[in-house]
Amino acid sequence: RTGRSSAAAASTAAAAKTDTKADANADTKTSIIRIHLTLTRIRSYAARFERIHIQILKIVLKFIHLSSLRYMFM
Repeated sequence: RTGRSSAAAASTAAAAKTDTKADANADTKTSIIRIHLTLTRIRSYAARFERIHIQILKIVLKFIHLSSLRYMFM
């Protein structure tokens, strides 16, 4: 009787250990997925910001060009 109960306790302990390992793996996977999602979000924001930045630079260069033309003809 004591041998059987200790074997049952050992099996439940082993099951708990594998459960915690599976939980740790799942936590790692969810954190990796979360990091990946934030990285893709940052990348899309960076691309959008880059487009806006290029537009602003084009406008600034047009102003510089126009002002330099104005100075040439004065």
